[in-house]
Amino acid sequence: MKKLLRMFWMMVLAMMMVLGSVGAYAADTQASGARAITCECGGSMTGESIKYGTWKYTGNIRACRHGTPTKKDQERTRTNTVYWKCNSCGYLQYKTTRTQTDWVCMAK
Repeated sequence: MKKLLRMFWMMVLAMMMVLGSVGAYAADTQASGARAITCECGGSMTGESIKYGTWKYTGNIRACRHGTPTKKDQERTRTNTVYWKCNSCGYLQYKTTRTQTDWVCMAK
């Protein structure tokens, strides 16, 4: 039992070390602005928000994944618009690069 408890605490300590070093790296990159999206005014683009598009069926089908061999699943996709806002001047920038795919079970 002692050996198992010691192993558990060693794993907890290792996880704390890993997560602590990742947090320090993220803070360094944010402070230096290496990964920040900058606005023309010099401010940074923050506050990502997503407007979800409407689902559209693609026409692709597959066998039902819930075990009903006579039923099918249908694929659907939607394009989501991602908005970024400048924290200094309020300029709103967007891009529509995120596509979401989902399968809908038709057995219901």
